[in-house]
Amino acid sequence: MEVGGDITTYAEVTDDTGVYNVTLIITKPNNETERYLMKFDKTKGRWYHTLTSFKNSGVYTYSVTAVDSSYLRNRCTSNNATFLVTEDHTPPELIDVWLTPEREQIKGNEIQIYAILYDNVGIKWVNVTIVDPNGGKTDNTMEKVEENTYRFSETLNLLGRYTFYVSAADLAGNMKYSELHDFWATENLNDTDNDHIPDWWEKRYGFDPYNPMDAKGDEDGDGYNELTEYNEGLDPLQPDTVFGFSQNELTVISAVLILFILVIVLSLVAIRRS
Repeated sequence: MEVGGDITTYAEVTDDTGVYNVTLIITKPNNETERYLMKFDKTKGRWYHTLTSFKNSGVYTYSVTAVDSSYLRNRCTSNNATFLVTEDHTPPELIDVWLTPEREQIKGNEIQIYAILYDNVGIKWVNVTIVDPNGGKTDNTMEKVEENTYRFSETLNLLGRYTFYVSAADLAGNMKYSELHDFWATENLNDTDNDHIPDWWEKRYGFDPYNPMDAKGDEDGDGYNELTEYNEGLDPLQPDTVFGFSQNELTVISAVLILFILVIVLSLVAIRRS
């Protein structure tokens, strides 16, 4: 067992006059002695006591003294036994990390990062490391706002994607790191990655609303990037060109050709009449 852990001791005691009480005697590694009255578990028919949050490592010695219910109060003490408490090597337990109010926020607004952590000996500190859209990195101390709950607030001054992770250390120096998380600062909540294509359109055609680079892509290979496809109301998954011309361009070319042919026909008719 490690420092900060719990241990429960049990004793089975019987006497024909009944058992008056049972005492657990603990001698710590520093030779201090403590006594605890044990409770009786009627279901299991035995006495027990739980020792919690051991603060010191080392060998603990214990014994049990039982007193019967006779008027003589006869007592009996068990042989000594020991258990070992080792140094704490267990990192803090990271229960959850989340954001409020939302993962996407308007530039200039504030976002709050929360984390819940537990530890058997106690938390020493909790930090959140944030990398902004320009690659700038900051390490920030999270404040304890409730039991086991920590918070940090950040004002979003840059457009784009922020990444972050939470790190924590317990009183024994054991470390814990969260997974990498992210959030976005945008000028338009309907266009998270600020690529001038609304999120609904990107989701509809299977693009990533968190990747601004896909606006420059050309999924159907027709020579028009996705931003142009969106602006012209085209299907980005179906080629919209023939011999390198878009449908709109083909319509204009066809109209010009028809007009040109019509002019030639009218000219020929006029020449014949003259």
